[in-house]
Amino acid sequence: MMNKSTRGLFILLVLVLFLPIVLLQMRIDPIRAKFDENAQVGKASSKLPLEFSMFAAMGFRQAVAGLLWVRTDNFFHEGNYDAIIPMVRLITWLDPQNTDVYETGAWHLDYNFTDADQRSDRRYLPLSVSLLEEAIKNNPTVTKLYADLAFTHYFRKMANFQQSVYWYEQAQALKATDPKTGKNLISPSTGQTYSLADPTIVGHGLAHAYAANGDVDKAIAEWEYCLNEHRRIQKDAPNDPAAFQEKQSEHVAQRNLYELQMRKVYRVKDTQPPYDVNLDAHLVRTAPMHFLFTGSANIIGSTAFKLETHSVIWGPQDGARINIQIADADYVQPQEQNFELNVNLPKNVTILQDSASMSFKKGTKQIFFKKDIDMSKDHVGDNPMYPFKSKRYKVTMWINPADPNSFGPSLQDRSGWVGEGITDKRYNDISGNVPGALLGPNQKLNVHLIKKVIYLTQDDIMGKDVKTF
Repeated sequence: MMNKSTRGLFILLVLVLFLPIVLLQMRIDPIRAKFDENAQVGKASSKLPLEFSMFAAMGFRQAVAGLLWVRTDNFFHEGNYDAIIPMVRLITWLDPQNTDVYETGAWHLDYNFTDADQRSDRRYLPLSVSLLEEAIKNNPTVTKLYADLAFTHYFRKMANFQQSVYWYEQAQALKATDPKTGKNLISPSTGQTYSLADPTIVGHGLAHAYAANGDVDKAIAEWEYCLNEHRRIQKDAPNDPAAFQEKQSEHVAQRNLYELQMRKVYRVKDTQPPYDVNLDAHLVRTAPMHFLFTGSANIIGSTAFKLETHSVIWGPQDGARINIQIADADYVQPQEQNFELNVNLPKNVTILQDSASMSFKKGTKQIFFKKDIDMSKDHVGDNPMYPFKSKRYKVTMWINPADPNSFGPSLQDRSGWVGEGITDKRYNDISGNVPGALLGPNQKLNVHLIKKVIYLTQDDIMGKDVKTF
């Protein structure tokens, strides 16, 4: 064992060495920032609790971040989701280049905070978008971050195809460079500079986003670009094990290009004249904060379609979805919401969004839908998900024919890319204001909706008897 005098000498030596380490790290951090302007090195230490700041000052940022991420994974498995947000914030301050934490954190905000019936808490959406935008700022050459924001958040979660296109385009515009020289990489087979972005992850997604946004010519051009990129990659590295995957992606791009080219020709006539959806939607309060949505619609699609010959049979078809939103009448989704250690959600805001499948009933030709929504189960505790503090509420039911999650290709064969083949005598909406989409200032989406709006008072929400609106 170490004697008392030796132990004292050892402790003194540690203390003597500790100060130079801290001073050296303080000199390294600003120099590191010159090479990585987005690292936000100083920001981490200034916002961390003391015990973490000490380790960060000693140069153990990534080590501390790794330990915190291990603990965060335990929180995921335990279902302790509230504890994850501050952990994600700490880790990304400590290690801004840990892209997995950014992506997982944003997905967590989008999907893991739910009500009793597993509906996402949409108050978190601006936070998830801000988190991924920060990730891109700190890691501008990691194209999967752009693709994640474009697809998971804007395309799938919010049906904002303009923003989806924007972020995919930003990713594809990045040029591949030589890490040693910094010069653009040139394809040996074509002699051209090529994109840093993977043509499957980014290119295919961009083509679908163009089509959903009604930019059919751009979608066709993008599929052609993807096709050429897949072939170029195979030529440049024929012995690479990934070449097989590129061949598979080439087949996917070829098929999508062919179908899009054919549909561009056919839909010019197939979508005219527009047919009347004749939406008939009803809202019934069955108990306080408990609602039943029912209705019918005339949804027509191709029950059989041979693209090669344009042999088509039109008829009523299920598979469509009607979206439902219940929110404070004056609710406007925030554009930016800082992602900090302590998340301050708008506690007095009520916002719910869901959808209902539209399908046949046996023995009929009409398409019907039915959705039971009980919000009373989440009107409990000191901080309920649905507080119902407002005096007035807006209930919106809408059909979005541009959204492939709500309207598949066989339905779009008749309705068109963005709804140019449908109309409704009562509920036609060409405003471009899509409920639930995170829209920028004065932004309108290129889509023709069928939308019905009902306004309720707080008495309408809280009433105990059965009432039809």
